[in-house]
Amino acid sequence: MEIKLNFTNTYLAAWWGAILASIVFLWDIYKWKTSGPQIRFSVKPNMKIFDIPIYEGKTFISATAENIGTGATTITGLEFQYYKNWFKKIFKKPDSSWLIIPITIAPEYKLPYVLNPGTIWKGLVLQAKELAEKTRKGYLFCELYYSQNRKPKRCRVIIK
Repeated sequence: MEIKLNFTNTYLAAWWGAILASIVFLWDIYKWKTSGPQIRFSVKPNMKIFDIPIYEGKTFISATAENIGTGATTITGLEFQYYKNWFKKIFKKPDSSWLIIPITIAPEYKLPYVLNPGTIWKGLVLQAKELAEKTRKGYLFCELYYSQNRKPKRCRVIIK
């Protein structure tokens, strides 16, 4: 049994168009999914402030949010979540939660704060002894809430 394939220019052009249209469609989906704000969030404990007398001698936890995306968002809150064990962390059942009002060095960084593309927001939280104990006994997370997403950005806090 012999099969003959008859490829004409029209047939090849139709296949080429279908493949190219599929690639363009997938590229548009990728652009749609990656457009808008993208927040990079980090937390650093054991931070000190110099040259500001009211804060000297105190230890802080520094929270930094950077918008590396294409759209603006509004930072609405900062929160700590504490889990006594791994099981509770997996099922998102915190043992304690704290809503934090961060200290900002400049008044224009107070919450709510509009985080435009390419900008950075920094907030400070006083590092209490209670927080240091929580990091040794369980899992302590800092969560950043912003307007474009229901789920917060979270970062584990480890105080040594």
